Amino acid sequence: MEAIRPREVFISRSFVGPAILSAALYWLGFYVVGLVVNLIYIGEARKLALQTGHAQSGSGCLWTILVVHLGLLLASCGIGGLLLVAGLTAS
Repeated sequence: MEAIRPREVFISRSFVGPAILSAALYWLGFYVVGLVVNLIYIGEARKLALQTGHAQSGSGCLWTILVVHLGLLLASCGIGGLLLVAGLTAS
């Protein structure tokens, strides 16, 4: 007779709500707070994914929001730098 194996229980959590929260913080002007919140939730999603062995719902949203907003920050810094240089050379 075979022994009965215990069931495997997967812990699943949706990170869509935290992704919306961090995006709202970015767009409301709390860029640094939004970045910190986003990184904290990405860490939680990665830790939970390592524990369970599968990606959590919404973790891709967190990464997308991070990449988009870092890209926007770099683009705005680049444009601001170009405008600054153009303004200094025009004088």
